[in-house]
Amino acid sequence: MDDNPYRSPQWCEEDLGWEAGVGRSEDKTEEPEGPRGVWRWGEVMVVRRDDHVFPQACVRTNETANLSTYLITAVRPGVLVVVFFAFLVPAMGLLLALAVLGTMRRWRLAADVWLPLRFPIVALCGLLEMATVGLVLAGNVVSAIGWAAGNATVLGVGLLLPVLGFVFFWISDRWYVRTTLLGPNYIAVHGAHPGYLASLPELPEAEREVLQFLR
Repeated sequence: MDDNPYRSPQWCEEDLGWEAGVGRSEDKTEEPEGPRGVWRWGEVMVVRRDDHVFPQACVRTNETANLSTYLITAVRPGVLVVVFFAFLVPAMGLLLALAVLGTMRRWRLAADVWLPLRFPIVALCGLLEMATVGLVLAGNVVSAIGWAAGNATVLGVGLLLPVLGFVFFWISDRWYVRTTLLGPNYIAVHGAHPGYLASLPELPEAEREVLQFLR
């Protein structure tokens, strides 16, 4: 027993039953999570719809500087045809197209995926989407006026504007990186940089056999 009752207690790891280093907070740098649910299949990148982690680099350029993300809606090929004709409906074409895409998502005929891209590419695609919305809205208004007035010229101009808007829509979502929905659970991404593809694991044989029937 300590003879000095006023002496401050001396603690040691043995007294507390600790092993050296256990129970102490250590500063550790967490490693970034590697790719998950993302594979290469020849020149195509395959993404699992509901569970995926991309490598932290631009899909298009394989650069890590100025990295951002861009939302792309992957659809079955026939869905784009429906969206195109929805754009042409006077007064409500844009709303109808959004409703079509929302319905296709619920039916798992369309899927959203956030692709890592460099900010300049994201900014350009954003401007193209704004142009799409502006042209489709303007066309819907003009075509509604032409329809109500019985003026074929005004109606024709109103129908032409959404067509131009669809061109911008196609460029923003399909030109830099083209996506296609493969069945309900997989997304094919075309146009990825070869270096980016090389950083991905090969598509497992089990998934490959399934996707052969969905291409």
